[in-house]
Amino acid sequence: MEQSANWKKSYLEVFREAFLVRDIDEGGWVLDPGESFPETLNAISAEEASKRVKDCNSIAAHVDHLRFALNRANRYARDEEPTESWEVSWQNQTIDEGNWEILKNDLRREYEEFGKFVEENDNWSNEALLTGTIAQLSHIYYHLASIRQLMKVVK
Repeated sequence: MEQSANWKKSYLEVFREAFLVRDIDEGGWVLDPGESFPETLNAISAEEASKRVKDCNSIAAHVDHLRFALNRANRYARDEEPTESWEVSWQNQTIDEGNWEILKNDLRREYEEFGKFVEENDNWSNEALLTGTIAQLSHIYYHLASIRQLMKVVK
C-alpha cells in the first residue's frame, strides 16, 4: 500500500505541474515558470489558436483533442464505455473568442476531474486503466510542447 501511495504522489506532482502557475523562483520537474497550460493558453487569442501552420493542426485543435482525451479517460474511470471516434477530436480547427474561453475551461475541468480520480482511486489492478493513466502524462506534455512550438509561428 505504501508503494501505491508513493507512486500516486509522484505521478500527481508531475501531472499537476502541467496546469500549475508557479512563482519564478519555484523549480519544477518538467516545465519552467510561465510554461504551464493556463499561462500558455491565456497568452493566445482565439484568432491565433485558429491559425493553421502548413498542414499541422491548429492550437485550438490540439486543445480540443486533449480535452477529448481527458474526457474519455474520465468516462473510462467511471466505468463508462466511450464510443466516439478519435477523428472527431481533431475536427475543430477554428474557434471564436467566446468558445475559446469555454474550451480552456473545459480542458481544465477534465484535467481536474482526472487528477481527482487518480488521487482517490486505490485500485490499480486493471492494467489498461493503469497504463492509460501513465500514458496521460506523455500525452499532456506532448500537446503542451506542440502548442508552445506552434505559438512561435502564429504570434
